[in-house]
Amino acid sequence: MSQTVIRKDLIDKAMMKLSSKRALAPDSNYILELNKIFDDHRDLGRDYQAFKITIETCCDILELVEIAPLFLKKTKKLTIESKPDAIDQAYNEIIDAVTATRNKYAHAKTNYKVKGTECPEDQLKEFAELLNMISQQTIRWFSMQKEDNRIV
Repeated sequence: MSQTVIRKDLIDKAMMKLSSKRALAPDSNYILELNKIFDDHRDLGRDYQAFKITIETCCDILELVEIAPLFLKKTKKLTIESKPDAIDQAYNEIIDAVTATRNKYAHAKTNYKVKGTECPEDQLKEFAELLNMISQQTIRWFSMQKEDNRIV
């Protein structure tokens, strides 16, 4: 589903740029700006960035706050009055925890180095509930997209 989110974001940003009156007589700066949109989206193919844009696009962070495990301190502090910077930090905290915990277990190697953002053993059940909620919200978002826009 992250590929659908990434594609939609790319199309939206490219369409916004192409809707400009500058598109009718593009100069070199305009072309470079358009190229930057595509260059920026290359990074979204990486796991961390793909998770980030997917969760930011598909999930209601305030719903996630209610069930977030205690180790996600920035996330647990969020309220409806939270500033955009605090919300962005909470998204980053969730993504860091998801990728670090996944790497800890999925890539369990003798040389794995703990990053400190992994879910503690005693909070894995709550973390699984958070991941379940993220999955549900992502599936609902995906189901609301036009079939032509979906990548399966």
